Amino acid sequence: MASSSSLSSTGGPRWGSREGGRSSPIPYRQGPLNYWPPVLCKCGNKAGRLTAWSDENPGRRFVKCFSATPAMGGCDFWHWVDPPPSPFPRELLIDLRDAVRALRMENRELQGRVGDAARQQIWPVYAAEEQRALAEPIGAETVAVVTKKAEENAKLRCRIYSLEKE
Repeated sequence: MASSSSLSSTGGPRWGSREGGRSSPIPYRQGPLNYWPPVLCKCGNKAGRLTAWSDENPGRRFVKCFSATPAMGGCDFWHWVDPPPSPFPRELLIDLRDAVRALRMENRELQGRVGDAARQQIWPVYAAEEQRALAEPIGAETVAVVTKKAEENAKLRCRIYSLEKE
């Protein structure tokens, strides 16, 4: 029997998630209850049709009680829809599944790096603007002081010149 930890569907976190390493490598093309003819489980409800992605049964479809646990009012019904995969397609599907998962992980990592780089590039801009805003009043004061000192210096030079002539 397949364990539910190696399964997933669009049914939500109850069946697995795309973030985990055991999620479906491809999106489901139809919902788990969107198939015909219906298969009823032991509790009388339509069983959900899902896909296993374990190493033993990659891509192999099965039906299972959609309520899954007795606590949810479901039962332990499940049954394979597809025959077991032959060795070559099994290895091919496992390799493709692992490649998709590795590329998704790399993509998440690269997106994180891009976000970090963007934040690092934006932060100096904000810091420079903040520094400029703080420097503007200081710059105006400095200009006023320099201008005043230049005027005083000019007056003193005139005084020195007049004293030298006497």
